[in-house]
Amino acid sequence: MSQPRVLLVTLCINEMEWLPKLWEQHKDWENLVKWVFVEAADRVYAKVNPSGVSPQGLSMDGTTEWLEQLWANNDNVAYIKHGFSDDADPAKGKCAARQRYMDVADAVRPDYVIVLDGDEFYTHAHQREIISVMEQFKNHKGFIFNRREIWRPPSCQNQ
Repeated sequence: MSQPRVLLVTLCINEMEWLPKLWEQHKDWENLVKWVFVEAADRVYAKVNPSGVSPQGLSMDGTTEWLEQLWANNDNVAYIKHGFSDDADPAKGKCAARQRYMDVADAVRPDYVIVLDGDEFYTHAHQREIISVMEQFKNHKGFIFNRREIWRPPSCQNQ
């Protein structure tokens, strides 16, 4: 029986604080065929954080450079500099950026696409459990698993 092929996908904007940890924790995900990083900012984010987005809609904290190096040194990484992701409906601001990793999925043809936020972490045991659950319920079209985050915004530093 063949092992399920896994594609990890991550949307990024100013994630330098988390990316090295994210990469270390998930780079050996069992049966990982590719990990796609799409760097993109939607217009709402850019409006709220004007100094946090380049004129091209990219990060300002070193994320771009770090992802370029990761891509250059890892055959199973795809890095897409999408830039601004727009839609007339602000609620759909990230749709064009998400389509970019789905285009890679169409080419790679994985069994599973797993979306990881830049600050979302799964233990190795949870990684195996996720695949096991998805294999057990193959007839389902989508899954939602509890998030494992280490994010702690400045607004709750003293709590």
